[in-house]
Amino acid sequence: MPTSLRLPDKDRKDILEDLAHKLAEQVQHDAKDSIGALMKLVDLGNAVADLGRAKDAVQYYNQALEGFEKILGNDLHPIPDVFMNLATVYYEQREYENAVQYHRRSLTGYAKASDQV
Repeated sequence: MPTSLRLPDKDRKDILEDLAHKLAEQVQHDAKDSIGALMKLVDLGNAVADLGRAKDAVQYYNQALEGFEKILGNDLHPIPDVFMNLATVYYEQREYENAVQYHRRSLTGYAKASDQV
């Protein structure tokens, strides 16, 4: 049975900081309206959220949402995933009203996406 490797918190933080830095550099060089750049913004939001930088995570998620909505409309994947990420960040910050709002938006988005299949 495989065992999981658990990194010490300092090593994990260093790896996440390095990842966030590299993603931020890549986002600056990518076309702002490309799906790839927007996905990197989501990944960057995830990395900084894991580092406890909720305000930065919300900023990156919102930038990604704006781009996705511009390119894809407001009800296609991966938009509901970003809503769920925002809900999680707000929940961890004890901003429960915002968390519930984004959970609802994600559920609505997932329902619309499944209707399109």
